[in-house]
Amino acid sequence: MATRLAGWAKQVGIQYLSELNLTSLNEWVQTWEYATTTHRSRIDLARQFFKFALAHKWVTENPAKGLIKPTESFEPTLPFTPEEEQKIFAAATHFGERRHFDGIWSANPETGRALLLVMRWTGLRASDSVLFEPRDIKSVTVDGRNVAVYGTYQMKTGEYVMCPLPPQRTPKSSRQTWRARAST
Repeated sequence: MATRLAGWAKQVGIQYLSELNLTSLNEWVQTWEYATTTHRSRIDLARQFFKFALAHKWVTENPAKGLIKPTESFEPTLPFTPEEEQKIFAAATHFGERRHFDGIWSANPETGRALLLVMRWTGLRASDSVLFEPRDIKSVTVDGRNVAVYGTYQMKTGEYVMCPLPPQRTPKSSRQTWRARAST
């Protein structure tokens, strides 16, 4: 952040940190082409930098205090299309072939595919899916029907979630199960 600010200041003819004020910082912020989330975090970094400069008496006030963060613009996270999903599963079959992918990926090339299937069918984040324990799948009765569910505490939020799982198909082999699930 400080390096980018220094580069911009040099371009516009500002030599000293004390010459920066809210107006000039707003001009600097206008040159950014970041996504909203990044933009907001960069403003936080600028505020922290000037707070540090103020504590070290490099400046007499924190001009970044007055910077206004852009409003958050949340775009909904939509599920992958069937075509995107097929490409992701196809790529997972090649994890073991990549250089520097040692350990579990090369020794067990189906690991990536299994992780994707857990994420696909449970809706869990990757951080929760890597901890998936099939022995924790339980059968519960919902509206008179038995439903397989997986319950876990989410790593990110600490909240308990129950994930219903689709009924198991009766495949001829386990490889057909993987293919059938990946294509739906």
